[in-house]
This record gives sequence, structure tokens and C-alpha cells, in this order.
Amino acid sequence: AAGKLKVSTRFTFLSRFISINMDQFLGQLFGTIMENRMLDHLKKERQSSPRSDPTINNAQHAMSNIIQTLKQLQIDHDEIDLMRDIPGYDEFIKASNAEYEEQDFKKARTLYEVACKKGHPMALTNHALWYLEGRRPGVSKNLKKAFKMFEEAAEHKVGMALFNLADFYFSAKGGIVTEDLDKAYTLLKEAIKDERVTQMKQGEVFYMLATMLLEGKGCVKNSVKAKKYFEKARDLGDARVTDDLLKCLSLYVQVDPQEKQRETD
Repeated sequence: AAGKLKVSTRFTFLSRFISINMDQFLGQLFGTIMENRMLDHLKKERQSSPRSDPTINNAQHAMSNIIQTLKQLQIDHDEIDLMRDIPGYDEFIKASNAEYEEQDFKKARTLYEVACKKGHPMALTNHALWYLEGRRPGVSKNLKKAFKMFEEAAEHKVGMALFNLADFYFSAKGGIVTEDLDKAYTLLKEAIKDERVTQMKQGEVFYMLATMLLEGKGCVKNSVKAKKYFEKARDLGDARVTDDLLKCLSLYVQVDPQEKQRETD
């Protein structure tokens, strides 16, 4: 009888051991499936549309029409910090209006250059886009010049300047800098501190940050934080954040013990 009891006890322990490990295995398997599904979603988004790239390649258009954006959002100039106290503000406003209202690019360029010489951060950010893209008359693409202008604007913590710099480091754009994902991540973290990013609904900043957290690029992988920033991007109008992506993230966090732990970190 004692021998039978020992065998029975061992069998019960073994059954529980197998059951627990099978649950862990299935949880990890499901987590892997969810993770691959999320990454596949991001990959397809990047391939399907140029705007789906998580980097700045298309996001700069949102910043370059700052005055137009304010009008579309029905935000008065007095409701957002456009750095009025810094020399060059008047020229910046006039340059923006000349560029988007009057479509007088020669006039806009002249005014931007005056504002930039005076060191106005918003003017530097806007005008840097001309050199980043090379799509305005009389201005050729010049990534080195654009980078320097973004750097100068970033000294004043302009979110979209920081965002553009993050892309340079993320993709080693034009060979101006070497790839540095840690630097890109740090710049993005600084960028989201600028309340203008949220006020002007620049969801792409949060989207890029979320993708880096999801994939563990330049940072410790953290799906909980990634989900938070994806939701923020969606709230600011970034259509790339789908319900399917957020559902996958939620399920992934639920089945992965490490991801659950990060909810309390």
C-alpha cells in the first residue's frame, strides 16, 4: 500500500508539473504568435504606404505647414507657444504666411533666412525642411544643412526638430551621422515632452517611439509602454494604429509574464 501511495504521489506531482509547464509553453507560444502578428502588421504598414514609415520621411509635412495646421485645428496663435519672445518671430510668421497663404516662395525664403539668422527655433525647424526635402523653388536638397538647423532648433527643445534629428540617427540618413538607435530613442523621449507635439496632433512622434519600444530598438523592449504610445498616436489622429494592432498588444501583455511585470515597473 505504501508503494502504491508513493507511485500515486509521484504521478500526481508529475501531472501537475506537466500541466504547469504546458500552460507556460502554450502561453509563450501564443505570445510569440501575437508578437509576430504585431511585427508583421508594422512591416505591412511600412510597405503599403510611404506614410507608414515610422520615421520622419513623411511626418515633416505636418510640421512644415504649422500656420495652416493651426488654422485647421482652429487654434489661435495666442493659444500655443510659438516663441514670440525670441528674435525673428515676426519674420517667421510672415515667412509661413508667404509660403502657405501666398505661395510666394522667394519671399518666404528671404524671410525665413532673416528669422534663422536671428536664431528663431520655429523658423529654423520650418526652413530646415526645405533643405531636407529640396521641394521648394531655388533650394536644393542639403541634408547636412538641414541637420545643423534642426540641431540649433533642438537646443530650444522644439519637439519636431528633435523628431527630425531622431530620424537622422535612426536611419543614418544621408550618412550625415552614424546609426545610433539609443540616441534616436533619447531624442524621441525629449520630443514628446514638448506640448506643441500634442497640441498640433503630431501623432507620428508617438508612433515612432512606440515602434522602437515594441521592437526593442535603442531601448529595452516594453510592449506595455508601446501600447500606451500607440494609443496616444491614435488619439492624435495617426490612422496607422488599428484596432487589430492594439488588440494583439493587449493579448500579448496578458499572456507574457515579463510584459505583465512591466505594467507595475
